[in-house]
Amino acid sequence: MIKCTHEEYLDIDALSRSSFNALRISPRKYRFYNEAKESKAMSLGTAIHEFISDPSAFNRDYVLAPEGMHFGRKEGIAFKNANSDKKIIKHEDWVHVNEMASSILSHPIIGPTLPFLQKEMTYVWYDEELGVKCKVRFDAVGMIEEIPIVWDWKSTRTLSKRKRQYLIKDHGLDIQECLYHRAACHIFGMNEAYFRFAWVQNLPPYDLIVQRLPVERKLGVWEELKQLAKEYNQCVSRGEWPSRIDPYEEEILDVPLTDQEDLNDDDESFDSPSVY
Repeated sequence: MIKCTHEEYLDIDALSRSSFNALRISPRKYRFYNEAKESKAMSLGTAIHEFISDPSAFNRDYVLAPEGMHFGRKEGIAFKNANSDKKIIKHEDWVHVNEMASSILSHPIIGPTLPFLQKEMTYVWYDEELGVKCKVRFDAVGMIEEIPIVWDWKSTRTLSKRKRQYLIKDHGLDIQECLYHRAACHIFGMNEAYFRFAWVQNLPPYDLIVQRLPVERKLGVWEELKQLAKEYNQCVSRGEWPSRIDPYEEEILDVPLTDQEDLNDDDESFDSPSVY
């Protein structure tokens, strides 16, 4: 495992969760896949990752803006100029970061394990079964009592099962669990690893749920990954990146009634699909 910046991680030539998720849509999607710009939710995710993994680095890299400061006004512009070498975090955003971090650090299962785990570590390996080079970036990873432990932080406005199911599907988090579990087993030479998502609300009351996929789902996703990796190698060999859309097929699409929650709740997780 190595320690590297997020930018250095993105430059590593290997397949990640987001790579496989793009291939899942189509090879053509992967061919034209670009890393998304950091959104507000992603920047807050970066802040909470650093706050948990390295508080001293957080204090070095970030500065807290005074409550009520407007950056379009004279005092706000002066504050930005005086802290041009730091990332500025607004007071209201700091409240969210602090509360979410507190939920993670004070959790009775997560909290006691964190002092024994390495944070923000990157691992790159050639997977013999997949036949491709892969990469992962762990939020927290290590060995405790001969068991590989991996935690991954995610946030959402609501902890409803339906919302988390949508996020898992849309962001390829089922792929992430399989890939990270595989990486942890590879690192520590074990057949099993304890991988869990920690979902924390990014608004009050900042509740937290620990979650994993059913075993049968993971087995199915692993078989899918093997097919995607095979298809990837074929595309590389042929230099062709086809779409999965049939140009001769006409789709009939109805619009079902949608709950208000689905219309309004456009959450983003800490790890955007384009990041890891």
